[in-house]
Amino acid sequence: ADSMIGRVRDVIGTKEQFAQTLRHPDALAERVNQWIDDGGGFRQKAVWHGGWPQWQREVHSLYAAIGVGLWNVIGDITTGPRCKHCDQVLQPKSSRQLYCDQKACQQARKRENQQHSRANRAAQANER
Repeated sequence: ADSMIGRVRDVIGTKEQFAQTLRHPDALAERVNQWIDDGGGFRQKAVWHGGWPQWQREVHSLYAAIGVGLWNVIGDITTGPRCKHCDQVLQPKSSRQLYCDQKACQQARKRENQQHSRANRAAQANER
């Protein structure tokens, strides 16, 4: 763990160093890819979730997960939130928006809300 934390600190550094790092995006991407490769890789596999086909992301080690997590954080900082269904960058109308305005994404949002409602009703029924 100490050797990993040392290497993480080498890439991220202080706030000032991180701001400098963002000025060299190719070097940052290369380092993150090196972490992921050294950690056994990163892949997506096809899975069924709630009766719908989806992509499940998978990493093979903590080291690769740290690289993927860092890259996701940097992506959120630079591009903003993404639609939970299609993964496109959102232009959110509110801070709670999780889905874009595409028809398929709105249908996915409605399905998720219905599943939550059913689960809440079932939990309330079990409490009685």
